Amino acid sequence: TFGKFADFLMDSAKHPAMLIYLDNQYSQKPLNKAEKEALAAAGPNTPARLRQLTRQRGLNENYARELLELHTLGVDNGYTQRDVWETARVLTGWTIDRKSFTFMFRPEVHDLDKKKVLGTTIRANNSGPIEGERLIIGLAEDKRTAGFIALKMCRYLVDDNPPEEMVARVAKVFLKTEGDLREVTRAIIYDPEFFNPKFFRSKFKTPFEFTVSMLRALDCEVENIQPIFDSLRTMRQPIYHCEDPTGYYDTAEAWLDPGVLALRWQLALDMCTARKPALRIPKDFFVPDTVEDHAEIRRQIIDKIVPGTQLSSTTRKVLDRICENSQGADSRTLQLRLMGILLGCPEFQRQ
Repeated sequence: TFGKFADFLMDSAKHPAMLIYLDNQYSQKPLNKAEKEALAAAGPNTPARLRQLTRQRGLNENYARELLELHTLGVDNGYTQRDVWETARVLTGWTIDRKSFTFMFRPEVHDLDKKKVLGTTIRANNSGPIEGERLIIGLAEDKRTAGFIALKMCRYLVDDNPPEEMVARVAKVFLKTEGDLREVTRAIIYDPEFFNPKFFRSKFKTPFEFTVSMLRALDCEVENIQPIFDSLRTMRQPIYHCEDPTGYYDTAEAWLDPGVLALRWQLALDMCTARKPALRIPKDFFVPDTVEDHAEIRRQIIDKIVPGTQLSSTTRKVLDRICENSQGADSRTLQLRLMGILLGCPEFQRQ
């Protein structure tokens, strides 16, 4: 992830998970006119080569479409359905070795005829996977890809709606460094907009980010990871189970709704009431019992859960109420109540 984008893209294109998930493992050249005629005329004496082709699946556009739409150029950014079709033809024969589950190129099912992708003609040849490799490198170096990847990275690291000027500056770095992702990341961090106060904690945590940050904030001892998996599934972000090829969205619009927030609060309360015994808050995390002043206990808990955070007046009022209603309660009970409220407060939901 800190190398060249072209290498990143090539690795994903040849990865068995990608080849299987988007069906390119089955993509093969469709029968040409001569083969169709031969098949029609052969009858029961169909040659073995044609029988094999007809038994298998034909051209599959799934990976070709996502390669253009999600991985490089972006949605509707200067390509047509014909380009998708031609890209799929270029990538025929890209499959997996069933024994080693590694990338494999099958020349017998690769389309050798002339193709035209994004205005560039690819002559008929027998160059094996090089044809597809050249196409992928070309897409990785395209200025439209630079703009699309810059937008996605600025959206992830800065704000759901990053400034257009910032995205343009980052895209220039992408092109200048030939997609060096380390330098692109550096350009974002050193950009004047990165430390603009209006973008401070403007990003909303996804369920995964919320769960991980909660475990870190509480210094949890995780003895059984299954309750975490169950909670993420309930919050609609199970690990490695996103059904859409887009992946899980990292914008607030996808997660900021009452239903998901209620599930977050429930997880926070479960953590602080020992309802998930496999996830334990260590004893040394708590404020010592020798500290009896509620105001001091509250201060120390705030420093542990949300250090350096300016809490809103609403959050502070809720914490005050918890302290008032906990008169006579033991220190541990008060601390757990405060932790539960802080983990569910609006400030903790921000990155």
